[in-house]
Amino acid sequence: MLGKGTKHQETVKWSIRWKLMAIITVLVVGLVAVLSYVQISSQKKMMEDEMDNLVAIGQFWGGSFGFFGGMGLFFMGIGVLWFVDVYKKTKE
Repeated sequence: MLGKGTKHQETVKWSIRWKLMAIITVLVVGLVAVLSYVQISSQKKMMEDEMDNLVAIGQFWGGSFGFFGGMGLFFMGIGVLWFVDVYKKTKE
């Protein structure tokens, strides 16, 4: 747009409304980014602590798993045999 008596072009200035909208948008995006980072890092720390606890429990039971696992298979086998025996008796 050419002004009267000038040969250079005027620049379009932003109104205060658009400046404030841009600043608020940047601040909100920044706040969301910071809060998301804090939330994710705290959740990660909690999950790492929980995983450490589960690994410790797994190491404790891991040595005994051969015994307890074998006992579980033994009693499962007995349960299946009992179920088959009861099922056959009800058929007769």
